[in-house]
Amino acid sequence: MSNKEYLYQGWLKIFRKQRNGRKYEILESPSAVAAVLLDEEDRILLVKQYRPAVEKMTWEIPAGCLDKPALSPVEVMVEEIEEECALNIQSSDLQPLVSYIPQIGHNYSTMQIFSAKVPSGQQLEQMVDDVDVEKTRWWTMEELKLAIEEGEILDVKTVLAYYCYQNNTASND
Repeated sequence: MSNKEYLYQGWLKIFRKQRNGRKYEILESPSAVAAVLLDEEDRILLVKQYRPAVEKMTWEIPAGCLDKPALSPVEVMVEEIEEECALNIQSSDLQPLVSYIPQIGHNYSTMQIFSAKVPSGQQLEQMVDDVDVEKTRWWTMEELKLAIEEGEILDVKTVLAYYCYQNNTASND
């Protein structure tokens, strides 16, 4: 993007851009990946982690920033799944589900969501040992739907992933 005037440069960056005489403030952040992981009972795996912006623990699908230029989005997701969920997933297991721009009004970073079936026996021996993740839990689709409807799950990638997966499943029936 041209005409950048940085106002803040931390892990997140804010810059001002001018276009047609108007000034815009844009948030610059890394793009990210996430995954809908399903077991053989069609339950979805969520991770519980603390989010400082909302000052509470949240349940979300596993995700990570694209902050390793040498790795493809799929490779980053494979690493995140191992770190956050202690699951051994292959790149070929991940199928694209949906891509979008979460905050299109003031940020151009993208979110790519994949889906994968997790066969039994893919669980790694060690427990989850990730600084961000407190624990993981398999949720039935009905439990997740209810948690979304009752406002217990507010994370947009998790809500969107649930509805996209449900829509794709209904379309394939």
